[in-house]
Amino acid sequence: MAGSTAETATIRTKGAMWRYCVQNIVAQMAYCPAVMASAYMIGRGMSSTLTGVAVALGNILALAIQPWIGSTADSKRGPTVAHMSILASIGCAVACLGALLPQPALVTLFVAVIFMLFQNLLSLINSVAVYYQNRGASINYGVARGLGSASFAGVSAVIGYAADAFGPTVYMLLGSALCLVTALAMLLLPTPKSVPELHEAAAEAPEADGGDEKSGNGSYLGFLKTHRRFMLLFFGLSLAVVVECAAGTYALPLVRSVGGGNTEMGLAMALQAIVEVPGMWSYDLLERRFKTSTLLSFAIAMYAVKGVLFFLSSNLAMVYVAYTFQLLSFAIATPAQISYVNKHFGAGDKNKAVGLLSLIFSVANVITGPVVGTAIDAWGAHVAMGIAAAIGIVGAITAFRGVEPDAASAATEGKAA
Repeated sequence: MAGSTAETATIRTKGAMWRYCVQNIVAQMAYCPAVMASAYMIGRGMSSTLTGVAVALGNILALAIQPWIGSTADSKRGPTVAHMSILASIGCAVACLGALLPQPALVTLFVAVIFMLFQNLLSLINSVAVYYQNRGASINYGVARGLGSASFAGVSAVIGYAADAFGPTVYMLLGSALCLVTALAMLLLPTPKSVPELHEAAAEAPEADGGDEKSGNGSYLGFLKTHRRFMLLFFGLSLAVVVECAAGTYALPLVRSVGGGNTEMGLAMALQAIVEVPGMWSYDLLERRFKTSTLLSFAIAMYAVKGVLFFLSSNLAMVYVAYTFQLLSFAIATPAQISYVNKHFGAGDKNKAVGLLSLIFSVANVITGPVVGTAIDAWGAHVAMGIAAAIGIVGAITAFRGVEPDAASAATEGKAA
């Protein structure tokens, strides 16, 4: 059979890689117009401040429901990761259509819903990879996510032209259609809770690479109390990526400040996405030579450098160069975060940890929306990006203190390979 239902005790791990690739491809295609909901609002004549309110509200809601999602995913009962992904995709499709309404208040509300649902959808898709990897499937997360970046780049390259030609409604119409396709793609990899991890016979013992971390199915509050150093990493990363959120949410005013428009914004977003591909595809090779914790720390540092470059950009070419630093920051940090969780957390906490790290952008957007959006309206994009860069530097310093080193033996084996 091509798949299994939530009631069966087995899953099909053969062919899981190509199915996970499909999920990433269509999800990132949908994410492109969804994340450009802010450009849609600005294109309709709404202020950066109001756009920031929508982004911040959506991400506050995303953070509010994440504890339930993470705990439900780790529990033995309730909806599965796949089922929650499907519901989130359909809800996002409906919200995209709702954002077409003429009233600014309703537009703000529906754009907030889009951000709320999609931020959690991305964390659920990451959890699908962890689920199948821990049940014997051969899934290369970096390759799958890299294909997603390529599809994001393809949509970005054309959506700016389309918005110039047909108006900003293109963002929401395309987003709705692609979210429905994403819902269908999530059917390819069911995640029944009755299928144990390969090592679950030793459920009471800590994992080999995460002996210092407790493993269990406790509450979300218990997780936060137990993994305090991880929370330092979480909050530090959340500040470090503020620049990335600002460059995505306010790509249109940023590009306009150096003489560009919708078309140039689309090209900038496409460039940012396409450079992710070689970074993600080569991640496994990098991890054979370097510790996961080292790669994660390097990527965090590059977020800070990227922020400084955006602040120093005075023309379109320099803005494009700043966007290419996605190769050294996000493209390495994303697979490194998944690998880090797998090495440092037990079975009962992995979905919570993956969910939290997937929501660093939600926390960042809560800051980005009101702070950067208001700064753009008050002082312009240049000053706003300077403020974002300063926040990012503070975040990087904080995150460094939260990164725990990998086992020495793992590093030795990786260098020997």
